[in-house]
Amino acid sequence: QDQQWRTQLAAIELLKPIVAELVTNAPKRLASVLPKAVPALCEAANGSRAEVRNAAKQVLEQIGAAIDHPDIQGLAPGLIAALVDRSDGPMLKALDALLGAVYTT
Repeated sequence: QDQQWRTQLAAIELLKPIVAELVTNAPKRLASVLPKAVPALCEAANGSRAEVRNAAKQVLEQIGAAIDHPDIQGLAPGLIAALVDRSDGPMLKALDALLGAVYTT
């Protein structure tokens, strides 16, 4: 068990420079790996170890900060909060924001 969280933390830490590189040089490639990466990061963000949770949240925030679509940009922090905190509060807030969003482009 002790080794498992350390391995998970190391893997998440390795993602940080990879995500940074993809954001800068290959945003379409980043978009193609998000369907696999985000669920794993969400699972880690809801894990039992604070170190793993914090690292996963940092990577999710890094991904969210890369969103350049003006209609979605403002929603990213609330969506990330809902992904990392599965209690009703952040989830309802994110859903309200999505329902109230006006998409202009």
